[in-house]
Amino acid sequence: MTRPSPAWRVVAAVGVLLCCVSGFGFYSLAVYVHALTTGGGPFTLADVSRATSLYLLTTGLAGVGAAALLARRDARLVLAGGAVLIAAGLACVGRVTEPWQLYGAYALLGLGQAGAGIVPGTTLVARWFVVRRGPAMALATTGLSVGGIAVAPLVAALVSRHPLSTVTPVAAAVFLVLCLLATAAVVPDPAARGLAPDGGLLGDTPAPVDGVTRAVALRTPAFWGISATQALAVLAQVGGLTHLANLVSERASPGLAAASLSCVAVGSFGGRFVGGLVLARVPTSVLFRALLLVQGSALVVLATSHAPAVLLSSAALFGMTIGNVLIVHPLLLGEVFGLRDFARVLSLSGLVATAGVTSGPLVVGLLRDASGGYLTGYLAAGSSSLLGAVVLHLTVRERRSAGVPGRVPVPVT
Repeated sequence: MTRPSPAWRVVAAVGVLLCCVSGFGFYSLAVYVHALTTGGGPFTLADVSRATSLYLLTTGLAGVGAAALLARRDARLVLAGGAVLIAAGLACVGRVTEPWQLYGAYALLGLGQAGAGIVPGTTLVARWFVVRRGPAMALATTGLSVGGIAVAPLVAALVSRHPLSTVTPVAAAVFLVLCLLATAAVVPDPAARGLAPDGGLLGDTPAPVDGVTRAVALRTPAFWGISATQALAVLAQVGGLTHLANLVSERASPGLAAASLSCVAVGSFGGRFVGGLVLARVPTSVLFRALLLVQGSALVVLATSHAPAVLLSSAALFGMTIGNVLIVHPLLLGEVFGLRDFARVLSLSGLVATAGVTSGPLVVGLLRDASGGYLTGYLAAGSSSLLGAVVLHLTVRERRSAGVPGRVPVPVT
């Protein structure tokens, strides 16, 4: 009798981890910013903004180290270590009284996200799936959207009723328990169970191509093209998302601003499922370019429109691209360079993309202040996304590959 494969259990566990990391961490940052800078506290908006930038930069830099650990150690140890660091950072956030303490707490959050976030999560899914990697990745990363839709509003509600110093230690404890339970359900490597990717027995299906080393990947135009594309994409995404509520509030009302953020979250959630289905039929690089074109167009419409219905529909369309761009980046890297050094290649590409994450809000904000409105800033964000589509087209070419429907590996030499 064939043993049941734990592949989809791994997907579920990664989904829970990403839900917790995004819900208590990334999506709740705005909640912590508000709590730390209001009520006569010791922190200015500039203090918390610098701490947030440090968090994003630390995540990118530490991701390289986390990838190296994944190549040598049991992935469960990396995940558990990351969860402990995030829990420590969360417990500290509500009790800091000096800027240096705030920076330390946010650095812990960044270090932890590198160990329990997207790099180890997508690496695990990539190990377990080849043919069905797209749908599996889409399902696992849906946890990121669930964290934004379900967990972050709960954190916000608690912070509105109780002091941050009371909420964050409790949140840290809940976060740690959920993450450790999810980690315990992870099986790091299919070969250790005598299994091949996609649930087959070893020998039943062809072994996936080992791929190339990190050093080889770094010498290819494809690596730098994909990385630059992702940097341009997330510059547009994070810049547009950070300022969306202000844009809609200025042009319509604060109530519509809140609705626009909900549209983004719902669009991101639903878009992942649509993207997973499309990936089974369309080459990943083609879908990536299409997403960038749609994202850029949505940002341009947001830049120029004042009609409430158009703003909300554009926000939903923008949200659909957010979730899918996050999926196609690791998928395309895996197809081009294989799994031999996947975690390290992904972490280095993510480090390049960190430049876009950290500069996006700054670029849109500076252009808004200089021009007195969001037209120029959102046009710049839209242009960044459209430029990313051009860069990807010039550096990545598709060719059909037998045995993996819908997948189009790219020559790297």
